[in-house]
Amino acid sequence: QADACHAYHIAVSRGIPADNIILMSADDVAYHEDNPFPGKLFNRPDPNGTGVDVYAGCKVDYRGGNVTNETFLRVLTGEGEGKVLRSTSEDHVFVNFVDHGAPGLIAFPEDELHKHALQHALENMRRAGMFKKLVFYLESCESGSMF
Repeated sequence: QADACHAYHIAVSRGIPADNIILMSADDVAYHEDNPFPGKLFNRPDPNGTGVDVYAGCKVDYRGGNVTNETFLRVLTGEGEGKVLRSTSEDHVFVNFVDHGAPGLIAFPEDELHKHALQHALENMRRAGMFKKLVFYLESCESGSMF
């Protein structure tokens, strides 16, 4: 979660408008009772043991029970209400997914997404002209099996 917020801040600092970023996170660490720094996340500690709080200013669009494979597919394909991808055939789209995986699936906090559903969504995005270029960065075990 700290790495996701850190990536959010990097993207914004490089000129990507916050409105163009859709962040999904379980968001259950910053205010967890075991967090010794309530309301803060650090992805890289400094010598004093803390570092930069990457949770500050990190705008999470979908959190907790809303972080599901169904929501993820809706976001990608631009379907439904809420913040979803509204890109065109002239846009460059970057998807960064980080979670657990196994052969042919990636995990969400309470469910999983199978490769055929992801491939179908990506094909629908292509047919609908939702990108000029698409980079999908998938960090999970067995991630290559999804494509």
